[in-house]
Amino acid sequence: MTVTVIVGPPCAGKTTYARKHHQPGDVLVDYDAIADAFGSTTPWDPPPAVEKVTTAARKAAIKYLLRHPDSVGAQIIHSTPNADMVAEYADAGFRFHLIDPGVDECLERAKTDGRPGHFPAIIRAWYANPPALPDADDGEKGRPHMYTKASAAHIKAGPDDGLTDGTFTAYASVFGNVDSYGDVVMPGAFADTLTEWKASGNPIPLLFGHNMSDPDYNIGAITDAVEDDHGLKITAALDLDAPKAAQVYRLLKGKRINQMSFAYDVLDAAEGTRQNTDGDPVSVFELRKLHLHEVSVVPIGANDQTEVLAVKTAHRLADRVRADGAAGRVIAPATIDELKAAHDAFGRTLATIDSAKASNDGPPDPASPDGGSREKASPTVPAARVDAIIRILEEENRA
Repeated sequence: MTVTVIVGPPCAGKTTYARKHHQPGDVLVDYDAIADAFGSTTPWDPPPAVEKVTTAARKAAIKYLLRHPDSVGAQIIHSTPNADMVAEYADAGFRFHLIDPGVDECLERAKTDGRPGHFPAIIRAWYANPPALPDADDGEKGRPHMYTKASAAHIKAGPDDGLTDGTFTAYASVFGNVDSYGDVVMPGAFADTLTEWKASGNPIPLLFGHNMSDPDYNIGAITDAVEDDHGLKITAALDLDAPKAAQVYRLLKGKRINQMSFAYDVLDAAEGTRQNTDGDPVSVFELRKLHLHEVSVVPIGANDQTEVLAVKTAHRLADRVRADGAAGRVIAPATIDELKAAHDAFGRTLATIDSAKASNDGPPDPASPDGGSREKASPTVPAARVDAIIRILEEENRA
């Protein structure tokens, strides 16, 4: 008999996996299913009385399985077992199965499924402090330990900006800014990791596009990194003997790229609140202590990705509006706000694409390492998809 503990953040697909692999006669310990059995009528958020009974019943079922580990096959859905529970499961011979589609996918599923408003905070908390499992298999996708965060940056590069050839300065991160994922990098977040990098004697790598597998994309090193009142300010030296680095340098000097990003682990984070433009409190996720892996020059920054997110979600929003209309439901104000934001963002997206195209359609650069054919900046969004989404938004506006 095998007992499997299925671990992962909310909206990871744990229940789907459990039901797919459930064998006749096996026990399935699923909090949501137990709550439904006890009369909950609100998915994922049972009323207080049902919650108490459900919690007690789930604990009793797990306790029985721990006492009788060889008596029955079972699957236990346990999103975040603490260290004591992990030890108990391991001592009983239970196996662990980790499911993780990534934080962005979980947040998107929470929104699409209509999960209660506190779910994004729970998802982010899971990723900030995931459970340590002794021998979990990779699941359908192993949990990525490293994340990236990007932002637009005013980059000064080369002699024209008063710097030596091949060097540039920029802010890799800005403090206090709520990005498109609801994250806020807090002052002091890099203090410890910068000290550790300095003590190691190794430079912080400078990459292009977070490409860690191709040495051609290791384009230089960070020669200085400090926190100031604004954010994480870096000075970088490009390896101009490397073709990719020389190419990136031309892009920087030509102001054709102005985005920086960094890869990191979350060591300390917590929920917080900020006021939106209407003065209403909104939930944010404060990144308080990070481990820095590398800094990258990137084509577009996630901290300014309203345009990109709008493209990714416009079809979903339009489908939601159509479904609500067909069912006679009132369109939620939040959905209307998202559509308006997406509509505004498309103008900026098209301007960015047009600008990139114009800057890359000039005459070939004879000094280019690719033999004089200027590298084109690929728009993040295929033109056909942009046109289709704009048509949808225009239809919604007319409606």
